[in-house]
Amino acid sequence: MPVAKKLQSSDSNIADAVVQKFIREVSGAREALETANCAYRATLKAAKGAGINQKQLLAAMADARRDPDQVAIDDRDHARYRALLNMPVHQMELFGGGGDQAPDQPSLVDGEPTDHQLWEATEAGKTAGKTGGDVGANPHENAGLNAAWARGFKAGLTAIAREMAPGASVAPTRRRRESTAQPSDPSQH
Repeated sequence: MPVAKKLQSSDSNIADAVVQKFIREVSGAREALETANCAYRATLKAAKGAGINQKQLLAAMADARRDPDQVAIDDRDHARYRALLNMPVHQMELFGGGGDQAPDQPSLVDGEPTDHQLWEATEAGKTAGKTGGDVGANPHENAGLNAAWARGFKAGLTAIAREMAPGASVAPTRRRRESTAQPSDPSQH
């Protein structure tokens, strides 16, 4: 007959206050996740109600975050496999699309970017922040797009900081102007 082993708590050296702190933080994070998930599902439902193919919308959004060359390879393979299965293979031109061309982007109206342009600038900034880009590499001259990109950049840095150390914050991303003044020589005063 096996001897029963004495069970020990794996966290016996961790103070109760630390455990309670994480109970509160995890609970808050779970509530935020559930709220965000409800908003996500409601938005998808609204998109479906507007006639949008949810599956293809989500697939296209996922593709936008992937390497464009790999997306092209996957699309070509998908079309080939459909053809090998004697399934129809359609080209974008049949539906009014321009093949490899992106849809027309609206120009800035009175210098104001559209909501979608602001979103794209923010997403590009997030990507740059997450991949260790340089805050000085902001490609936008338009003030609104420039600010959106910078907010996204900071959000990307914050996401990395949270992954590395929960509760950590990021240093400010403001650029300081280089001084053009010559250093003063105290001996000349």
